[in-house]
Amino acid sequence: MTSIGKFIVAAASATQESTLALANINFDFSLIKMEAPLEYTGLGNALSTKRKQEAETGSTHVTARKLGALFADDLPHTPNLSQAYGLRVSEIAENPKFNPRGSAADGPFAEHVGADGTSIWAAATSGRGSMAVHLLACLLARVWTGPEATSIWSAIIEARRALLQSRLNEQQFHIGMVTACQIQVEREKLSEWDASARAWLRTADTAMKVRQTQLMLIIDNINVPLSGKPTVYQDVMDAWTKSLIMLDKLISGVPQSVESGEALLGLCAWHIYPDVCALGKTATMVEQQDALVKKGGLVTIGLHSARREANPGISWSMPLAHLRYYGKAVMSQGAVGSQKSRVSFNRIIQVAMGSMLSTWGSEYTDLEEVAQFMIAFGQMLRSQNQAAAQSEWPTMILEQSENFINCNDKAKSETARYIALGQRRHGKFLGDAHDHPPPCFGLSDPSFFLQFQDSEQSIASLRSIAQTTSNKSLDGAIIRWVRSSQSGDRITEYASLVTQSVPNMEQKRHRRWLVLPVFRQEGISTSAQVEEELQRLRMAYLRREQAIVKRSLTIIGLLGEPCGFLDEETMIYQHRSLISDPNGFIWSNKPAPRSLEYLLQCSSKPGAKDDADVEAARRRRVGWQVGHLDHGYKNVEYEFLFGRAGRVAVFRPVPFQQETASSFELPIGFVTQSIRSGHIDAARFSKYFAIKQSHHNIYTGEGSARQPADPSSITDPGGSVPTTGRYFESLIALARAYEVYVNLPNADVDLNVISSPLYSTQWATAALLHKDPIMTRESSFACVTMFDTGYLDIDPEVFGEVIAISSANTIYASEILFSDPSRISIHALRQVTGNVGKPGLALLLSPRDTILREPDLESWELVNHAPFDGKSENNFAATSLHLSLTGYQQALNLGRHGIRDKEAFYVEAVVSVHDHGSWMADVDLLHFAQHTPRQKGIVVLPATCEHDPSDKNDTSFFPKLTSIDNWYEILDRPRNTAIVRAFGNWVARLALAAIPRADDETLLIASKDICWACVQARLKVWRNGNPDNLLVLQ
Repeated sequence: MTSIGKFIVAAASATQESTLALANINFDFSLIKMEAPLEYTGLGNALSTKRKQEAETGSTHVTARKLGALFADDLPHTPNLSQAYGLRVSEIAENPKFNPRGSAADGPFAEHVGADGTSIWAAATSGRGSMAVHLLACLLARVWTGPEATSIWSAIIEARRALLQSRLNEQQFHIGMVTACQIQVEREKLSEWDASARAWLRTADTAMKVRQTQLMLIIDNINVPLSGKPTVYQDVMDAWTKSLIMLDKLISGVPQSVESGEALLGLCAWHIYPDVCALGKTATMVEQQDALVKKGGLVTIGLHSARREANPGISWSMPLAHLRYYGKAVMSQGAVGSQKSRVSFNRIIQVAMGSMLSTWGSEYTDLEEVAQFMIAFGQMLRSQNQAAAQSEWPTMILEQSENFINCNDKAKSETARYIALGQRRHGKFLGDAHDHPPPCFGLSDPSFFLQFQDSEQSIASLRSIAQTTSNKSLDGAIIRWVRSSQSGDRITEYASLVTQSVPNMEQKRHRRWLVLPVFRQEGISTSAQVEEELQRLRMAYLRREQAIVKRSLTIIGLLGEPCGFLDEETMIYQHRSLISDPNGFIWSNKPAPRSLEYLLQCSSKPGAKDDADVEAARRRRVGWQVGHLDHGYKNVEYEFLFGRAGRVAVFRPVPFQQETASSFELPIGFVTQSIRSGHIDAARFSKYFAIKQSHHNIYTGEGSARQPADPSSITDPGGSVPTTGRYFESLIALARAYEVYVNLPNADVDLNVISSPLYSTQWATAALLHKDPIMTRESSFACVTMFDTGYLDIDPEVFGEVIAISSANTIYASEILFSDPSRISIHALRQVTGNVGKPGLALLLSPRDTILREPDLESWELVNHAPFDGKSENNFAATSLHLSLTGYQQALNLGRHGIRDKEAFYVEAVVSVHDHGSWMADVDLLHFAQHTPRQKGIVVLPATCEHDPSDKNDTSFFPKLTSIDNWYEILDRPRNTAIVRAFGNWVARLALAAIPRADDETLLIASKDICWACVQARLKVWRNGNPDNLLVLQ
């Protein structure tokens, strides 16, 4: 027995020693490359050479092998999912719309163009378990940010190694487990692994847009938190394995019923779409018709957990201990839903339109009417040619409104969703509620609206409004208009708001009254000293009286309304009023003391005897007679209802005091029609509106009681007001961003950007301080960064030396890198599908001290320097630009200290010039473009000039002209005038223009054919006519 025990102990000791020895094996994961499954061949063939090489032999391949080996033992076997996923990614990758090939048009980024399927191909060529860990990368990238996902990877790798080590200690192991125990993956490689999966998600989301959007709409209708497990490792493994198993079964045609969020995550991240039966009050069948899912693969989702007050979709909470260097675990919240989706920039404008409506009230729910108003409003402002800041955002809203009106019902419904999102949840996207203007920018307020109409337009508008309401308080209401005649005399006119009953007449009708002045001279001395003044007053009175009578003729003759006259002393106004409102009056029916014969005499033409004059006199007599009949509300107190008491206002009989003036708001359709019919003074309103955007306090009052200020009280601030109100700051900033994205038609943005007020962003502040509506390159980069990430608000100054930014599957580069040197655009950006393989946001910097190849003995035979024969040729067709990373990178300080993984980096990237595959030079294109207009050594010749053909071709001024037809001739260039022949080749011309030159050398860049008269003229200005050391770029 003793011998047997000793044998067992010895055997155990030997096993432990063997285990320790195996654990010390240093296995090289880069040595093995597996044959990819047939379903993934399409992806492999479509990947760019650079990405395929990285996936097969680079660090991404190593990461895929390590992670696969680490987790493979505990992952379910899912052959159906693996096969279907391979077919899906190949389908997407083989479509050039979503995976374009790099070309010369992409300039230095040609090698970086295309979909980032690096992690997929690395997994496909790395064996067991690797594809499943790629799927986990997609799942985590769908829910979490880059730093959060990297922290989760770090946590589960640490936990996994500990678990395998415990199994090893318990003798439950095989050789693969021994190898897996020693696996370590650097955090930087985990970030790159996550970044590749994250980039693929964006590409696949775009390719599967219709189905993915439909799925997100279903997810929005549920509220499912993932059931938390005790540890991050258990939480992730549970969600991961459940998603793998469920989707594998669905693809094979086995229906699944889902009640938990874990199993839904794979649906959201892997772009395979079974039919869905959503259970709510009624069952809704959504047929995705995905050929990769066999018949019967139906997923049933219960919607009974939906809660309106909660955030819709799938939520996942985890404590991330690996997120910070120090401190307790950070409880982080991830989510999946349409609000985490990426959308076109137009959707952001639609959300902004909803934000505009958020304070307008429940009356503005008809989006067709709102869109029609926005169109009319924008056209009115644009027609007045206001300054860019005042017209650019109305034009943007106008275009969106026109698109809404003209689109089909399905597109209209989708647009309405985004408008409703802004209206319900994101009113603060443009500013706090007190920053918003009243509905229709004040034009729905009758008092404000009337300020932009003449008297007749105002009366017609008020009467039209009254016809559309059943408000009893308008019965007997009176319009009072105070106006000036052509002679400058003030005329007070009253008009009925609604038709009134007239004594002895069957039909109701409108009526008007004019107030005649009273001239009395009782008590005034008639001495000679005052007689002259008295005569002057008498004449002024008569002139005013005649003007009033003349107005009555217009009312009766042209407008067809009876007109009576009132004695101004019988109307009790203002301080003599018995009503507390100083703008009220007491109506008296006592007519003015004027006989009809007197009025006829005042209005008749001397000697007029024909029938027309007689008929006109008859009509006047009838009009005056009816006008003098009793008004139904005689001797009644009237109070101010709305309007401007000193100009135009509506008054109503006091018995209807229970109604308030705030009850009256002009219908939006009425305002729209008034604008379109020209009943609003567009010039006056546009001037006022331009000033309004330069004032914080243009509206008075709070909340729903806010009222527009009196236009007459506002003067043009000129340059004295440096900023606009927050609401308009946001709209102007949005319009500036819109101009950037017009040049990026395929770009999408993160919908989360609407969570912060636009005016508060650093890029918006910089853009508003810049008077030119075209944003600077720095502000454009900062703007795109904010919209692309949804949250990174970076100071534009940070982008001072940046030539491009790389984020997920997109490169946003300065147009400088794609432009002919004769027409470089300093501010514009261009979008390229692809990336530079860096996680987070990579800000690409160009080195300043670039290198130029030195002439050598091996190439001297290629230097001919032949005489220029006058021909325009392109002899640099093999010239190309290439961008490569130097290895230098520095994290940006975004004010978030203690975080392990940075979100943005400066990355040094050099643009190299190659000819026939050989390196010739490195160039700093940004420095070249920034300094071209100011450098004495560079001149861009005009594209057109007035020189005649003989002068254009006259080279007699130049003693010797030499052709430069290859790079070796430019590196060893002559000292006389030389013509670099790269005609029509923008890539070569840009490279040749940007290479370093000697201080005494001048470069003339021809826009088209060379005009030698222009060359000679520039030489006389710049170099006193000296043609030596002159390069002319053809």
